[in-house]
Parts: sequence; C-alpha cells; structure tokens
Amino acid sequence: MTLAKLKTLILAAIVAVAINSVHGGDDPAEDLKAAIDKVVDILYLSEADADVDTKREQILNVMKEDFSFDIMIQSAIGRPWLDLTPEQRERIKVMMTDVLVRTFTSRLKDSKRPTLNYGEIKRLSKTRLSLPCAVKLGDLEVNLSYSIGKFPTGWAVYDILVENGSLVANYRSQFKTHFRTKGVDELEELLTKKLAEL
Repeated sequence: MTLAKLKTLILAAIVAVAINSVHGGDDPAEDLKAAIDKVVDILYLSEADADVDTKREQILNVMKEDFSFDIMIQSAIGRPWLDLTPEQRERIKVMMTDVLVRTFTSRLKDSKRPTLNYGEIKRLSKTRLSLPCAVKLGDLEVNLSYSIGKFPTGWAVYDILVENGSLVANYRSQFKTHFRTKGVDELEELLTKKLAEL
C-alpha cells in the first residue's frame, strides 16, 4: 500500500469525526478521542455484523447526536457561504456528509484497523488547542493535528493538519475554483452526481 493510498484511507475514516462539535465536558481533546474511537469501531465491524449501508446509517446517527459540520464546511466554502439561503446551506451540508460517509465506509471495508497514537495536547491560547495524532497502518504512518477552538456553540474542531497541510485550506481552494465560474446549483448537481457514483 502506498503512502498516498494510506492517506486516502486515513482521511476518509477520520475526517468525518474531526469536523465535529465537541459537546459537553471540560476536556474537549478527550471528548474528541472518544468520538473518533466510536466511529472507527463502527467502520471496522465485520461484514457479517454490518454491511456498508448499515455502517453508513450508524455513523450518520452518531453524527446527528454528537457532531456539527457547520464550522468546517463554512470555513471550506468561504465567502460564498454567506450568499446561500438557509435551505441551500442545509442541503449542501447533508449531501457533503453523505458523500463523506459513503466514501470512507466503502474504501475501508477491506482494510486493517489503523493504530492511533495521540500526542500531548498543546494549548495555544485560552480558546485554542492542538491535538497531534500519529495514525499507523502497517509500516506506514500519517501525522495529523486537530485544531480545536472554543466557539459560542462550544468546543469544535475547525481544521485538521495532514502532514502540516491544512485540510480546510485545501478544500477552500477547490471551492474557490468552483465558485469562480459556477454557482450553488452546479455544486448541488456535482454532489448529487458523486452520490450516484458511490
């Protein structure tokens, strides 16, 4: 397995967890670790216990209870987010969530469970934390860092650094290219097409 493939698998498995709102508790980093473990447990249920569609539904149910995609999706889309109607925002959030879950459940179904080793939490300020995590699959390793911030709605992960590269910045660049020549209707069409392919 190449490093590129490992990164794809790891990101597919963990991004959905990382873009969450860390509810309750006085220790957002510990809450995040618990949330990651919960979703990874579902991902690695045997096919006899849960097929891809069942895993997808279980993960979506977990997300409905514990996660909010708003912060990272807003950051990734950038300025055009302000021009969307509430209905458009909701549709895009739902479709992006569905694409993400379908992608990682299908890609990870035959892979070995990764080992997650968390580093020491770095307190950047009163409202910003960084949680490093080395994700190992076989002999290969990918270094992640979860950027956690305190918002009016509570603690939330607002970005993930993958080998020191910002995931939000990467997606923002893609959305910026899209919105340069196209609108939200075309984005919804693109997501609908992607869902049909998964």
